[in-house]
Amino acid sequence: MRRLITILLCLTTLVTSFALFGCADTDENVNHGSVDNRLEHLAGLDFGGEVVSIVYVEGGNGQFTERSLGLSIDDDTADSVDKKVIQRNAEVTAMINVFIEPIKGANGFADLSGAISSSLAAGNGDYDVIAGYQYFDIGLASKGYLLNLNTLADYGADYLRLDADYWSAPYNGALEYNGSTYWITGDLALRYLGGMYCTFVNGDIYDSVLKSTYGSIYDVVRAGDWTLDTILAMSEAIYQDDGNGSTDENDRLGFVLETTMDPIDGMAYGSAITWSQKSEGDVNIVFRNTRTIDFGEKMSDIVSSRSFYAPAGDDSKNQMALFSNGNVGFTVASVFHAEVGLREMDNFYVVPVPKLNKEQESYSSGIHDGCTIFGIPHDAPDYAMSAATLEALAAESKRLVTPEYYDSALKYKYTRDEEAAEMIDLMRDTAYTDFVAAWSKDINDIAHFFRDNYKNLRQINSKMQKNADRWNTSLNTLLSHLDEYSIG
Repeated sequence: MRRLITILLCLTTLVTSFALFGCADTDENVNHGSVDNRLEHLAGLDFGGEVVSIVYVEGGNGQFTERSLGLSIDDDTADSVDKKVIQRNAEVTAMINVFIEPIKGANGFADLSGAISSSLAAGNGDYDVIAGYQYFDIGLASKGYLLNLNTLADYGADYLRLDADYWSAPYNGALEYNGSTYWITGDLALRYLGGMYCTFVNGDIYDSVLKSTYGSIYDVVRAGDWTLDTILAMSEAIYQDDGNGSTDENDRLGFVLETTMDPIDGMAYGSAITWSQKSEGDVNIVFRNTRTIDFGEKMSDIVSSRSFYAPAGDDSKNQMALFSNGNVGFTVASVFHAEVGLREMDNFYVVPVPKLNKEQESYSSGIHDGCTIFGIPHDAPDYAMSAATLEALAAESKRLVTPEYYDSALKYKYTRDEEAAEMIDLMRDTAYTDFVAAWSKDINDIAHFFRDNYKNLRQINSKMQKNADRWNTSLNTLLSHLDEYSIG
C-alpha cells in the first residue's frame, strides 16, 4: 500500500511547490530531463507517480540530513537554502514522475541500522533508498543488505553517473571495496558539503595579539606555515590566566577542543594521517607509522600546554559555546558550525586544520563521520527508480542547492569575510577519507584511536602495537563479509 499515491496528491504537491517559485528566473524553472546535458540519460523516464521512500536518520547540529531531503522546512521561515531544496524536489518530481517520501527510520542518530535491519533481513521491500549516518550505518553493506551499485546495468538500471561532479569520486572511491560500491555521497548531502573540518579563529583576539607578529592569518595559510607548531605557539601567545594559576574557562584561552569527540579526528585528517592502503583489491592497515607517531607527539604538546582547554565532549557544542563567548583564540570543528554555532559572533576567520609540519605538501581536510551516505537496499522494489531518483536529486542539488549553500551561505552568509571563501575552496579541494577510517565501527573503532588515547598521545606507538592484532582480525572479518556479498 505504501507505493500507492493518488494523482490528486501528486498534483497538489507540484502546484504548491511551483507556487513557491513562480517568480524564479527562467533557467531555474522546471527542467524536463536535461541539466546542461548531464541528465540526458534520464530523459523520457516516467515512473507513474510512484513513491520513492528514502529512509534516513538525523545527526546532531542543524538537522542537515532532513534539510537535504526537504523536511523540517517551514514555508514561512525557510531560508534560501531550504527553498532551493524544495524547488529541487519539485523539479525531480516533474522530471521523472516520482513522489519523494523521506521516512525517519529512528529517533536517535545512532539507531538507523538497528531500526531497519529486521525489515532488510526479511526482504520486505519497505525502502527504495537508504540515507545513513556514515559511522553507524556503513556496516549495513557488510550484512548483505545493500546492492552493489556497480551492477546496476545488470538490472537495466544503469542511471548513476558516479564520475559526475555532483558525486564525490574521492570519497566514494575510499568507501569502495574490490570493485563494489555500496554507498555514495556528494552534493545531495549538506553534511558532506558542510562536514569538512576547519579551524575557527577569533578575529578580535588574533588581530590584537598576533597580527603584528604573524601578519594576516590567511597569509600564514597561503605561505604553508599553518602547522601544529604554529597553532601551539600562537595559543601560548594568546593565553592569559585569570589569576588563580590554573587553566579554566575564565582564562583567555588559546585553543579549545573536545578531545573525547570527533574534533580530534579532524586534527588527524589535517595532518594527512593514513589508516590504510588499497592494492589490487586488498586492504592493509598502515596506521602504525612515523607520521602517526609524530602527530601524537605534537598533539601531546598541544593538549598538555597551559593555553589548551578541553571541555566535556558534546558533539562540539561545548567547545563552540566557549569559542563564541569571545575568550578563545582557536577551535577546530566542521564548517557547518559557522551556521549553527556562530550566528551571533561578529568577527571570526575560517582557515584549514593545521598541517603536521611545513614539509607536508598541502593542507588536508577530513569529512565528519556523520556524513550522509546513500545506498539502495537489495530488496528495493525497483532499482531503476531508486537509481534514477538518486541521480536526479544529486544533479539538481549541484545546479540549485550547492550554489546557494556552498557558494553563498557557507562562504559569505555564515562566515565573515571574502577570504574565508578562498579557504573553504582550499579545504574542499583537499578533502579526503580512508577506507579503514570510514569503516571504523567494524574495525574496533580504529578511527577513534586519538579520542581514546588523548591523555597518552606520546605512548601511541606501543598502544598501536597492542591493538594491531585486533584491528587486523576485525578488518579481515569485514573484508570476508564484503567478499561474500560482492556480487549484486
